[in-house]
Amino acid sequence: MPFEIIVTTFSKILEPQFVPFQFQLNGRNSGVTVGNAINVAVEPIKNPVTGEPESVRIEHSTGFILSRPNACRRRG
Repeated sequence: MPFEIIVTTFSKILEPQFVPFQFQLNGRNSGVTVGNAINVAVEPIKNPVTGEPESVRIEHSTGFILSRPNACRRRG
């Protein structure tokens, strides 16, 4: 069922590309680069007054994959 719905949202499907993935794993200061197309990095949410990193968590008691993830923001 979900895939039948998702496919209707695409107007053009591109051929697969085989590119390297580079992961920078450092807790809440992590990122990933996918070939030359995608670069994503995250950092802790910062206090708007002091600029210091904050520890923000989300509680989801019925979480399927995660029940207590840390919240981060996009770096940059």
